[in-house]
Amino acid sequence: MDKTSPFLAPVADLGNGRNVPFSEGAHSTRPCTGAGTPPGREDLAHRISQLQEEIGQLHCAIDSHAVVDQAIGVVISLGGLTPDQGFDVLRTVSQHTNVKLRKVAEQIIAWAHDEQLDQDIRQALNTALHNAGAIRRTTFRAAHSAVQNGE
Repeated sequence: MDKTSPFLAPVADLGNGRNVPFSEGAHSTRPCTGAGTPPGREDLAHRISQLQEEIGQLHCAIDSHAVVDQAIGVVISLGGLTPDQGFDVLRTVSQHTNVKLRKVAEQIIAWAHDEQLDQDIRQALNTALHNAGAIRRTTFRAAHSAVQNGE
């Protein structure tokens, strides 16, 4: 076995403190085609493809998180709620309207910028805010009335 191969770089065996090649290490995450054999090009290409897909998914998750956070800000400003309560309101609206959380968040953000809010989402939002014990009811009612009147 070639000990100088980069695919057989030593890793710490956490169980007993000794260094072992990747091909022998129980903690290795590198793909191997067989005992002591470095991964082939196909294995590496497949792993690279998997990692690129995972990176893309993580980028989408970061973008979704930002949209949801902005919508939480709108909701807590409407209802005088805590951030946790704001998230609960968004989740409730999503569940009651059968609309993905990100889509609900996008619509609420758009509504904050003077666009229309879907009637089902508006009704679910009003109910969820009421059930969450929103303390700025007059502010929400004024905003809700403005949306209903198309202002």
